[in-house]
Amino acid sequence: MSQVATQINSSRDALSYHGWGLWWRWVVAMTLGELVGFTVPSIVGGVAAGLKIEGVAFVICVVIGGMGEGAVLGFAQWLALRLAVPKIHWREWVLPTTLAAGVAWIIGMVPGTFVDFEKTDRTILIVGGILLGILFVLSMGGAQWFALRHYVPRAWWWIAANAIAWPVGVMMPFVTLGIIPDDSSVPVMIVAGVIGGVLMGIVVGAITGAAFVHLTQTKNQ
Repeated sequence: MSQVATQINSSRDALSYHGWGLWWRWVVAMTLGELVGFTVPSIVGGVAAGLKIEGVAFVICVVIGGMGEGAVLGFAQWLALRLAVPKIHWREWVLPTTLAAGVAWIIGMVPGTFVDFEKTDRTILIVGGILLGILFVLSMGGAQWFALRHYVPRAWWWIAANAIAWPVGVMMPFVTLGIIPDDSSVPVMIVAGVIGGVLMGIVVGAITGAAFVHLTQTKNQ
């Protein structure tokens, strides 16, 4: 009986660490990671706006908050990742995720803060927008690829999956923050930002989770 019970538990563990079980764990990790992580830049940005901080100081505050988001998200992802890739150390994953989040926030903040779109040449805007867009879509997946490539074959698929997932997911906070009035109170701005972060986690988690399952299944074949 004990051997049967052990086999059943092993089967359950295998289902949890592969296929839909692994996908579900990844989506939950992404969602919870963004729920907690996006609270950091939401609070920092809301407080900075409430204190009337502007320009470079405001960008620095939000970027630092965004790196905090990346650190929390990276650790949450690692908790799910290590189930299928147990040899990967948390620092290998969390550090590049933190740095990539900082880069993404810089890309998102700097143009709107420092560029005068009416006075800047249209060609410069188009070329700059394309280059920044490419850097943005490749930043997270590319940074994490450096760690993942040591543990799974064809890890470049991770870059492609993130390049699709993040542009879609990052729209969520803009939607939730965009539907509230500009003169909203700090608590309202924080709540809207957190809701947007949760939706972003679900969307990005669903897309990258499919790639995650595919890559780890390939590793085990």
